[in-house]
Parts: sequence; C-alpha cells; structure tokens
Amino acid sequence: MKKILLFGLIALIGLISQGCGLTKTTDTTTTQTTLSPLELQGYTVEMMSYDAPLFDVEITDVVIEVAYRKIHFHYEIHDYSSMYDYYFVYGYESKTFRPFHPISSRDKKASGDYTLDLLYDEDHPDKSVTIEMGRYSESAVINEERPASNSAGFRYVINQIQNRNLFEDDYFYFFHDPIDPLDGKVELGVDDEDSIITSIKFVLTDYTNGNVFVAQSIKPVDSTMRIDGKIILSETLFFDFTSGVRYQVVVYVSGNDGLYDFVDIPIEIKQLVA
Repeated sequence: MKKILLFGLIALIGLISQGCGLTKTTDTTTTQTTLSPLELQGYTVEMMSYDAPLFDVEITDVVIEVAYRKIHFHYEIHDYSSMYDYYFVYGYESKTFRPFHPISSRDKKASGDYTLDLLYDEDHPDKSVTIEMGRYSESAVINEERPASNSAGFRYVINQIQNRNLFEDDYFYFFHDPIDPLDGKVELGVDDEDSIITSIKFVLTDYTNGNVFVAQSIKPVDSTMRIDGKIILSETLFFDFTSGVRYQVVVYVSGNDGLYDFVDIPIEIKQLVA
C-alpha cells in the first residue's frame, strides 16, 4: 500500500549499537515542553535534553496525525557537514527493540521538514516512544544507531491509540481534462475501511507565481463515493487554467478516528503545467 508525502515505509531495523568508538554522556530526561494537549488532540510530546550533545541540532514543530499514523517535524543542523550521514531512531519505553531510519542521500540536507511513521508498542500502547536524531561518518557502513551520537529528540504518548481507527492513501492523479485541456481533473483513492473520513478538500495554487492560492473544492464524503472500504473520487474540479502556468493541488482530509476529530490532514500533492 502506498504511503505518501514522498517518504517510504520505515524498513531498516536496528538494535542498540555497542560502543562504536564514540564517548558522550547523555541525559535523556524530558523537559517542560508539551506541544499538543492530550485532552485536545489525543497525544502529548516532550522534547528531550542532552548533556554535551555530539552535534548541534534542533527539532521543533512536532505534529502527530494519529488517524494517518504519521509524525511531522522540523529539524535544523547548525553544524551540518556533508562528511556525515544522519538518522532517526525510535525507542520504546518497555523494550529494547529500536527501529532505525537513515536519512537517504537524496533527502540529506542541513534543515528541513521530515515525516516518519507513527510507531507504538502494541503490547504496551499506553507507554511512551522516543525519536532521536544521530549521525555517523559518511564513509561508515551502518544499519543501526550509534547511541553516543544521538543529540536531539522527543518523547510522545498517544492516548488510546489501540482504539483509534486509521486510513491509508492509495493513489492520486491530477491531470488535464480530456475534453478541455485548460481544466484540471483529479482521481483519488483512499483506503478508509472504518469510514472515518467525512470530507476531502482540494486546494489549488499557482506554483509559478509564488504558490499563491487560486481556488479550493471541498467534497463531503457520502455513500456513493465508498466502494469496498475505499473512497473513490474522479471529477473535474478546476477550470480555466492559464496556459504555461504550473499549478499545484494539495489534498486534505477531515473526520473522526473514533475518539478524536482530525482536521485538514494533508495526504497528497501533485502538479501540472497548463
């Protein structure tokens, strides 16, 4: 099943590294920041503090989309060097298994917005999970973390995640209408077996001229759009494009995961040139 926002599934799994020639004292106690009140969005986030971190990096703007099982955040490496590769690693409160996610060479840069899968301990869903960022030499062959290099991170707890439903995107196309090439047609498929999505919003912008807003279309989800647990939509939504302009569409969904509302989760993005 495809997942989007240009990131693949986390597939490489690592265990805690033994030494690796680095020494650093790390204090992984959490500090004061609660970014999302549990009573409002169903999760809490606490930033982690480190004693003498190995490299200078900040993680901010953590947003968790429980219904989409995604985590978004911004990172900034102040002493970035292409001599290093960077990674994120998960840590479970109740077990030593630590899923490992290296940043690909394509995505490696000093700062950026990043998306990871939302993981939790299915045996102890009420326990916390950490995500930490570390680095290693670009010349090293490594598929697991180097604990002494972990220099920024956060801890999250999801309220009743085992009782909260989810959806998964399947496909999205944005193309010229076959009848009028200056109109824009969309085709969308979303796996929503528990019928938790109530509306879909398509936002059109003029990417050529500063990505300025052009139009939007909000489609309430009704029974005619649901086929075998999937939402299917095929419709011409935008009209009278200007020839030569690059347009962009972002798809957002809203609904309720069974316990909490979710609003305008971005799930797809596509462009075309009129």
